[in-house]
Amino acid sequence: MTSRSLLQCVLAAGLLVSVASSTQAAFSTFAEVFTVEGGPAVGFSRFDESSTTGGPVSLNEDIVYDLSEAGGDGEMTFSAQGFASAAFKTVRASTSATLTNSFFDENYVFDNGDPEEGVPTHYTVQSRGGFTETLSYGGTATNYTSRYILRLTGNVQSNDGYGIVRINHAGEEQLITFFSPGNHDQILVSNAFIHGLSPQEFSITLTSGVSFTMEGVSEGNTLSGSANFGSTLELVGIDLRDENGNLVSNDVITSASGTTYDVVAVPEPGTMALLSVLGVGVALRRRQRRAMSV
Repeated sequence: MTSRSLLQCVLAAGLLVSVASSTQAAFSTFAEVFTVEGGPAVGFSRFDESSTTGGPVSLNEDIVYDLSEAGGDGEMTFSAQGFASAAFKTVRASTSATLTNSFFDENYVFDNGDPEEGVPTHYTVQSRGGFTETLSYGGTATNYTSRYILRLTGNVQSNDGYGIVRINHAGEEQLITFFSPGNHDQILVSNAFIHGLSPQEFSITLTSGVSFTMEGVSEGNTLSGSANFGSTLELVGIDLRDENGNLVSNDVITSASGTTYDVVAVPEPGTMALLSVLGVGVALRRRQRRAMSV
């Protein structure tokens, strides 16, 4: 499966469950795990577990289809596992899945959120966790800039697994994606967000997922993959600069949740160069009114 087709499945899955992120308060945490099945562009959730407090949630489900009516033999089974939890400054999310006896049904029909006939063409399991916070600053606050510094540890196994880190500051959003298999233990640095009037609201969300698309896969195959970021995504600190570009003192930031956020200078050498070497894709979406909930 190409990265493009996998991303299409991710987007399709994400648009189904936007409630948790869009209804967060000025400071809050959340965690959720869910499965999606459907056609190449749309799908619907079959199983889900969620927490509005960020408490740990897990899911272990099998989705079984009898292939006899679609011209196949036996049963196709999607086995999905997921875990997510979140606290202010730390988020954990992991997923793994196996698809046995794969079968592609080109006649699958999807209509208004329910399958009409045939066997779904893709399956996805996602785990998500995150937090929203509101920060106030000393000084003028106007024209200050923030760069959020995070450490990510975990691994992606197979081309069907992925991770997505979403950073949103006052409506400006940055996505950092991980689609290549391998181990990760690295520092991530956000874009520089320019402050307007204080206070400033920001959120960080971590998504782990595994997505299978059966088109192009030989009938009867077994597919497996995982994306384990259960070791953690941690907000190490905030590189906060005043209007003159000077790093501000550590006691400038106060948070609505009461959490202490350290002011830390961006580490050297430049982290974005490191991200490029590691093959991490970065995309910025400005003033996005409806967050991509993945």
